[in-house]
Parts: sequence; C-alpha cells; structure tokens
Amino acid sequence: MSEETSIDGVKDVDRCLVGKVLAYKKVNREAFKGLIEQIWSPYGQVEVESVGDNLFMFYFNNGEDRNRVLQRGPWHFGNSLIVLEKSTGAGNWLAEQIGEVVEIPSESRECWGKFMRVKVRIDIAKPLKR
Repeated sequence: MSEETSIDGVKDVDRCLVGKVLAYKKVNREAFKGLIEQIWSPYGQVEVESVGDNLFMFYFNNGEDRNRVLQRGPWHFGNSLIVLEKSTGAGNWLAEQIGEVVEIPSESRECWGKFMRVKVRIDIAKPLKR
C-alpha cells in the first residue's frame, strides 16, 4: 500500500507516530488526548490512543500531516517533553512491550485502525499485560 492509500480503515504505519510523555507520574490521558487533538488540528486530523503509562499512538490521515507535526516539534505536555518517533518494523516496538515477537503475519503489516495482529511469546504463569 502506498502512503496515500487507505482501504476499509486500514492505515499505513507511515501515517502513525509513537509518543511518550517524559513525566515522573502518570499523565491524565483524557486531558492529554484533548490537548493534542486541539494543538495539532492546524496540521491535520489526529486520533490519539493510549497504549501504556504515558505512552501513546497517534494516527494521522496521511503521512504529510504526520511529518508536519514532527517538524514543528519539540512538543510538551505541561512541563514534560513529548518524545515522538515514527513507527518502524511494522509494530515490533509495541509488541515487544508484551513479550518476545515471534511473527507478524504479512497481512498485518499495516495498522488496522487501532489493531494489529502479532504473535508474541509470553510466560503464561504471569498475568497478561494490558
């Protein structure tokens, strides 16, 4: 798929950013989402998803909007820096938060809205991570 192609809600990883708020305590997720959507609106529409403590995934309509946000940085939330990184490796980085990445099926190489299929090896004696 090209950067400009979107079929049935499937988005390229080229339209996504991963971000972490460098704060000592957990940030208010709803306040963060609201602020980011507001201050980034001049650069294009963005959807914000919380994927962990102070860790967020940003979904843009196209790669140009994502690049504009990256170029206009650095960004901050309160007094805390927001570190942004382009998604690479078809989600390996996020999947490694859960466990050892075993396989990413070829049909799951793009972001599927908020979801992606990834096979991960985990210790079943431990509770699952959210």
